[in-house]
Amino acid sequence: MIVILFIYVLYVFGGSLDKTCECKPDGDSTTSNYQINIMTVDAECPGTATGQILVSQLSEGSFDATVSYNLKTVPGGANVTSSSSAFQVKEGTYSLTVTYTFETRDFDTGTASYKSCLCSFDDLTIKAKYEDISDITYKVTPNQHCAGSYGMIQCSAKVSSGTVSYKLSGAESRDFNTDGLFSDLPVGRYRCLVKSTHCASQSEEFSLEYSKNCSSENIWLDRQIYGEGQGLFIAGLVLIGLGIILNFCICICCCKLIIHDRKSENFIKRPVEEKTKKNKKQQKKEEVESEELK
Repeated sequence: MIVILFIYVLYVFGGSLDKTCECKPDGDSTTSNYQINIMTVDAECPGTATGQILVSQLSEGSFDATVSYNLKTVPGGANVTSSSSAFQVKEGTYSLTVTYTFETRDFDTGTASYKSCLCSFDDLTIKAKYEDISDITYKVTPNQHCAGSYGMIQCSAKVSSGTVSYKLSGAESRDFNTDGLFSDLPVGRYRCLVKSTHCASQSEEFSLEYSKNCSSENIWLDRQIYGEGQGLFIAGLVLIGLGIILNFCICICCCKLIIHDRKSENFIKRPVEEKTKKNKKQQKKEEVESEELK
């Protein structure tokens, strides 16, 4: 059984940690020292893998070894094993294990065997430098018609500091605004995008639907009134209105012509009637005078 002895020389300064591991790959006879430096770099925004845990081998030791790295989030996180000495991580607490694997051979039989030496680093803390975006929510107002763009989405979020603006992506994209209200939207799938002073995040994907069950009759009618047939529908209404106005004007003109004709008829008929009446009076007068002479 391999004997592993760790001699810790720890220096913590500005996210840097040094450690010397003393390994005995041949049992107790030979010692090989491996000096390691761990540097941590804080993440920029919460929830983003922009932090770093960097491992540097300051001394290689007296024996050749294959080095592997195992990173684990604390508590209860999954192990990430890699041959790379650099890890991109989110904010959190991590435990790092550096494993040195040595190959030894039996000179008589030529059989190879492998032994390992472990060097652990606990409580490696990565913090987020900038503001936190949380509680991204959305309120959907469905399209009340079976056609057209009449839906509405209200995006909102909590930001620990700084300013915030909202953008909509999906069936129809809308640029950033500060109130998070987006109107006149067609049905489809959308996401709320949130941007703060330094960071950005987004909501889950969600749907904007019709508010009613759109049957074939409803779809056809709403398309004519609110959808792609809206222009023709309005043009038809305008033509009907113009027809009504034109008929009204024609009726007025006809009425005026009738009135004018009646006035003209009366104007011609009245002198004739007066002349006839006058002639009758004259004739009657002459008849009376004739009777008197007799």
